[in-house]
Amino acid sequence: MKIKQNYVLLLLLVVFQNMNAQVQKLNELSKNKYLGMTVILDESRDDVWGYAALYQKDKVAKETLELEIIILDKNLNKVGTSTFQQFYFNSWLIDLYPEIKYIRLKGNTLNLALGLQGIDDTAYYFYRKLDLNDFSVSESKIVFNGEL
Repeated sequence: MKIKQNYVLLLLLVVFQNMNAQVQKLNELSKNKYLGMTVILDESRDDVWGYAALYQKDKVAKETLELEIIILDKNLNKVGTSTFQQFYFNSWLIDLYPEIKYIRLKGNTLNLALGLQGIDDTAYYFYRKLDLNDFSVSESKIVFNGEL
């Protein structure tokens, strides 16, 4: 009986030692200030495609930040990165930083909506497209009367 217990224990030890979960450390993706991460859904399959991490790279004006977006696949492998400038609310009382409110994959383009932290009103969203071929980011657009 003792031999069977030792055999099972040894077998479990070997199995668990070889099991490794894939880990991606957020602080190793970028040296910039972390602003948040969200799931990217594939519109055609209604499935998780990957993840997007948003970082503040620099402050370029009183109410403009240079942001970095890092795209990861669903296995947490880095797909690419891009930078762009985005408005944020800055006052002596409070700073409202950008965050990704919505991001979906459609074809080879990521459609994303950026809002300000703590404000969930879609009237204040800035819409952009990120092309996965060259990781270019479109200019910011807003919705007016239901159209971009």
